[in-house]
Amino acid sequence: MKPQVFKSSFNTSKCVILRCKGDYINAPEETQLVASKVPELHPIFEGQPTNLSQLMGIPLIIQKIPREAGRDVAFDKDYLSNYYCGILHLDTLPHSETWGEIPSQWHENVGTVLVARQDKKDITTLQLLAIMSFIKLLDLREVEDEPDVKTKQRFLEGHFTRMKFEQFFFGRFAAASDKIPHLDGDLISPYSNSYDSIGISKNSSLNWTESNLFAR
Repeated sequence: MKPQVFKSSFNTSKCVILRCKGDYINAPEETQLVASKVPELHPIFEGQPTNLSQLMGIPLIIQKIPREAGRDVAFDKDYLSNYYCGILHLDTLPHSETWGEIPSQWHENVGTVLVARQDKKDITTLQLLAIMSFIKLLDLREVEDEPDVKTKQRFLEGHFTRMKFEQFFFGRFAAASDKIPHLDGDLISPYSNSYDSIGISKNSSLNWTESNLFAR
């Protein structure tokens, strides 16, 4: 019988802490997205990615971070709300009665969450902000009254393509990202390890401002 061999170290993946409203307001460094790392055996990888991130082909798992003792008292009702966590959970199941809505359980009374990729690839604060900003560009009014499920699905698949995301990422988002402090990571597409996977110049400048990225 061979002796068991235990790893002395584990691989880690870059992930992002996404602060809730109250934690963000009270943060000394005033950042809502915080770079972090998790080991390959972290329990977050036992979770399931959001439907929207699977549709994009960038499988993101979101896990609530337990509150520290004594931090759950005397809260304003909006303290634990997490707008961007809600954005990542936008209901995009065409047959759903709440299609196009943000589930309240992932927006209200959520707290701060951890975001990691199911495939254990790195996700940076810069990439996550770009993903959330791209989701916000989706205009569901075009098909909100459409009864045909397949039509709704085609609409979503037409928006959440790698090409459209990278056009936004290397163009409009890149032009504004330099003005946003505390973002970690180079301008590398979450779809690829290459700098510019579809040949779009980093200097492509469109009318996109920092306020657009954080508008609610």
